[in-house]
Amino acid sequence: MTLPATLAEAEIRLIEAEALAHAKRKIAELRSRGNPYGTSDSVLTPEASRAVIRRICRNSALSHCDHIMDIIALARAGDPDADQVLLELIREFLSRGEQMPTELAAFNMEVTRRGEGWQFRKRQGKKWHHYILRNISIALLVADICDRFPPLKPTGRSPHQRSTSSIVAEALGEAEFVGRRGAKAVEAIWDKYKCVAPTEPPFGRYLRPS
Repeated sequence: MTLPATLAEAEIRLIEAEALAHAKRKIAELRSRGNPYGTSDSVLTPEASRAVIRRICRNSALSHCDHIMDIIALARAGDPDADQVLLELIREFLSRGEQMPTELAAFNMEVTRRGEGWQFRKRQGKKWHHYILRNISIALLVADICDRFPPLKPTGRSPHQRSTSSIVAEALGEAEFVGRRGAKAVEAIWDKYKCVAPTEPPFGRYLRPS
């Protein structure tokens, strides 16, 4: 174990340790809670992100004929979430004895021709929207730690001070959430989703010069 060379470095090490403990507590909370989109899955799971995408697709499909045509196009292209939304809408219209929108009725005719054993062709690679809630949660956690524990910054490389991204990566556990890229993966998430973080005072102190 290497001891800090100065009092300032000792203070930074203490702040980093407190920030890591805070990050671990927050992540434990996220893992133990469900999500507000109709499933009990943690917001850190792909299932939760897919639930919110289905909610968006459903609301969009019911709002305008152009939108339902877009959802149908996604389903035809092999998106299982869009397909699930459309099948649920079909069942609901049939249950109520209501006439379906023309576009949905046409899609229903396609569905009846699928036949027994029909299934989507497996699509390769990770889908970005399967991780949108996880990534937003990570970005919000980075911002929260920066606000709570100045002078920590979201990103950066320094032999004297860890970045908040590296602290969050350690708290998440590299293998389970961000692969072997560690802090770089969290930095990439921050760069893409930092726009969701609150910046009005008293938040966003890390964005303003001290």
